[in-house]
Amino acid sequence: MIQNHTDIEVEVLPTTSAHTAALEASWRTLQDRADASIFLSWSWIGCWLASLPPHIDVQVVRATRAGTLVGLALVVVAPLGGLRAPLARAAHLHSTGSEAYDGITIEHNGLLLDRDHAQSTHTAMLHFLCDAQRQWGALRLPGLTAQQAIDPETLPAGMVMHDDLRPCPVVPLQPVRERGGDYLGLLSAKRRAHIRRSMRACAEGGPLLLSVATDAADASAYFERLMKLHVARRASLGLTSAFDTPFSRAFHRRLIADAMPRGEVQLLRVQAGGRDVGYLYNFVHRGRVSFYQSGFDFGCVDHKFSPGLVTLALAIEHNARLGHDCFDFLAGDTQYKRTLATHSDTMGWVDLRRDGVLLRTETALRNAARQSRDWWRGRLAYSFTMLSVLLMDLQNSLEWAV
Repeated sequence: MIQNHTDIEVEVLPTTSAHTAALEASWRTLQDRADASIFLSWSWIGCWLASLPPHIDVQVVRATRAGTLVGLALVVVAPLGGLRAPLARAAHLHSTGSEAYDGITIEHNGLLLDRDHAQSTHTAMLHFLCDAQRQWGALRLPGLTAQQAIDPETLPAGMVMHDDLRPCPVVPLQPVRERGGDYLGLLSAKRRAHIRRSMRACAEGGPLLLSVATDAADASAYFERLMKLHVARRASLGLTSAFDTPFSRAFHRRLIADAMPRGEVQLLRVQAGGRDVGYLYNFVHRGRVSFYQSGFDFGCVDHKFSPGLVTLALAIEHNARLGHDCFDFLAGDTQYKRTLATHSDTMGWVDLRRDGVLLRTETALRNAARQSRDWWRGRLAYSFTMLSVLLMDLQNSLEWAV
């Protein structure tokens, strides 16, 4: 179905293995005319498509102006979720709506737009995706860049918007070069002192040495070690890992093998006296280094010190020397990012829904289900607390009796 918005025509098409080569050619041509992140490059998008199982129905949204391609996006239509029997469906931008496949976490997301027609194409594609004729009642847009932030005033009538804005801490690298490579000098005295103490503690086993994976064998070895350290640390904290699913591991192995020869993947290792301190998995795209994942050996120093801060500080200085523009920590307001970042951008997780009886019914049912779960959790927590109090009283009574 084709929809015209001013002079831009937008249509939605299915993707099949037979069409993938043509889609790749179109995507690569357009990305050269777009101001897009590594997450909107064919390196990421093509690997994502190749890794998804066949039952995931990916649809192509294509915009043209006078026959020239000016916009592309991929959506997966899935049940809205949250209930055993969902009433509505949602279109997910460059994601699936399933935790099994979305754990790779796309960021700096958006529509792939020809920079010369970006605003008009963005408006046309957004109106197309929100149109009541679509087979979905909601649109999920994870990790939108600030450049593609949506003004609620420009939405079609009847659309309801919810956005979750998250900080994206960064370190511009030109100021590091202007200080002769002294990145730590840009930080506060307290943060600088803590990192230097951690560096000295790590270096007690030998000088700190940063190395870069330069071939497939190194890349594989670095990545496998990174995963092992990452999974072990998360497990020790009782948390899941970004590498827990077979899909995630297969995706990243494919992405590294494909994108590293083009210099789009950077795998770093920091050692001290031959012992691992930490590993980093970064993306490099148009001067922006995006820190994606890590694995640190927290047993190499006392818990008062941080091998993570040491590894990241050395990586920032390394990338400043390479002439890159920015070291990007991606979204998240965590302590280590606040410690290391000097500036911050913003990303948004946006949820657009078409107002109506179906949406209001499902929202009411979902809220009721959540309130019921919260009530039962509260009752269980109260019961366990009271049981603990009774057991303590019983223990005290027995001790007094003895």
